[in-house]
Amino acid sequence: MFQHRNHFFTVFIRGVTARLIRWDRAGAIVTEEFDYGQEPYLADFYWRFTHATAKARGHDTTVRRLSETGEDRDLVVLVRKKLGLKLKEPVFEINVWNDAPVATEGLPYYGSKPFVNHAQSVTGRATRVFRVWDDRMKKIVALKDCWRVNSSSILPEGQVYAVLKENDVRNIPTCLRAGDVDPGCAYQRTQTQDVSPSARTVRSHIHYRIVLKEVCVGNITDFKDTKELVSVLRDAMIAHTDAYTKAGLLHRDVSAGNILITEDRRGLLGDWELSKLVADLSTARQPQRTGTWQFISAALLRPDRPCHSLEDDLESFVHVFSWTCLKHVKNTMMPSELGDHLFLGYDQVIFDRTTDQVFGGKTKERNLKSRALRTAGFVDSAFRDLLLDFEDTCAARYDPDPDPSIVAQSRAALASTTDPFIRDTVLSRLPDLVTQNKRDRLESGQWFIDRCDEAMNSGYWPSFPQARVVNDYDRKEMISSTIYPSTNDSTQSGVNRPVKISNHESEVQSESESKSESKSFSHGKGLRRSPRLMAASVSGSGQTGTRSSSMLESVPEDDYAL
Repeated sequence: MFQHRNHFFTVFIRGVTARLIRWDRAGAIVTEEFDYGQEPYLADFYWRFTHATAKARGHDTTVRRLSETGEDRDLVVLVRKKLGLKLKEPVFEINVWNDAPVATEGLPYYGSKPFVNHAQSVTGRATRVFRVWDDRMKKIVALKDCWRVNSSSILPEGQVYAVLKENDVRNIPTCLRAGDVDPGCAYQRTQTQDVSPSARTVRSHIHYRIVLKEVCVGNITDFKDTKELVSVLRDAMIAHTDAYTKAGLLHRDVSAGNILITEDRRGLLGDWELSKLVADLSTARQPQRTGTWQFISAALLRPDRPCHSLEDDLESFVHVFSWTCLKHVKNTMMPSELGDHLFLGYDQVIFDRTTDQVFGGKTKERNLKSRALRTAGFVDSAFRDLLLDFEDTCAARYDPDPDPSIVAQSRAALASTTDPFIRDTVLSRLPDLVTQNKRDRLESGQWFIDRCDEAMNSGYWPSFPQARVVNDYDRKEMISSTIYPSTNDSTQSGVNRPVKISNHESEVQSESESKSESKSFSHGKGLRRSPRLMAASVSGSGQTGTRSSSMLESVPEDDYAL
């Protein structure tokens, strides 16, 4: 969605009845059905809407389209030239605030359309990234616009970057300015959660913007050749390892879209808004998973998932690497075979309405355990060896647990002999010891970094590293299997019914801890009683739940209540 809006309204009409719906990034507030011929609600709504301010109607007034005439004319010409925009492309002034103990004024940046847009759903974080002109620094920078989860236990991304910078973490974007949008405006925060009962807390979101120095040319899927792919992956893993060991932070959202490529072809690890202190990893902040669905570890996709750990993030790096290779490195898989592998291994979702949870990862785990990439047909090279080593290491998480006593005895025997035959061909190949050694690699990201260095320095590469390609595969519409609660009719118990959901990379976000308390709402002066409202939580995966409430939206006194 390209429009700059904080919320919007729709009217659902069914015959002689109607419902009024207010949408924001937390969900939707829906009235009870009413007869618009007998009740005045619909007419009242249209009257109020036409007399309301732009803010009340949902427009984001912190963004202004520059006029091509008058005092904005020279600035429009300059911005179009600097950003390489077409003659008729609109130019917007986007204001960004800065987190500070004392309130600050917004500073303007100038841009047009977003070059990264994850706002396909009306709810959620709705991340968009713009190339913008900074008229003070006289340079192009990146502006990220999103709706952050409102929770006291989740640091805003700008504050996370401050912690990372303080601890000399390498290969991360440089944060220039970041803060909540127009902190004093109620419309820059979602309101749906305020009419949701505590039985199921709807995520509260706050509009947030951050300005970054580096304007990246793409993400890891935009690599030029396989050597650059390994180099970019290595750079991102250095950032991740630095953050974990130096700053005590775990990223928790490793994905293809978050591993960036700079203009000088270096890798950066961005999007730290879901990161968490290592000391707090054992304490869950939300009941739902954190991360991007395709790249979440198979362990975390299980119904009985554990808390997010370092091993899960390292596995996510491997899934990013594997997924990117399958789509953009030449292999011998047939289009139908590759389509099945990508869909079943990365996209499949199961929604269990008995527990109100989503899960998956069965095929992802099965592919790891069978070392499926061995038969994908990648060209023999140091690159293929690296890919298979990464897969084999992560697969050890799901192999049978090694016997600790056998591992201890094997290691003692290794330490007591210097015979290379016994060490390298006998003891080192004992299954329990092999599995444990692979699992030990997952205790740090350093083995993965060193293995990337080893591969890049190897002479076992083709004369020219393989260039990026777009592999053909049968694209499948992403459909989630839904398990419904048992009913009195035993034939319907546990029936799987498909639910269509979006085919883009789903952003699975963290759940806000804060539960909004019930409060009364102003109806405005001389306004009629409004129909009863319900809050609907609508996730990016198409799941919808409704909750009852008799409360109305609160608006500033100078706005008409809608």
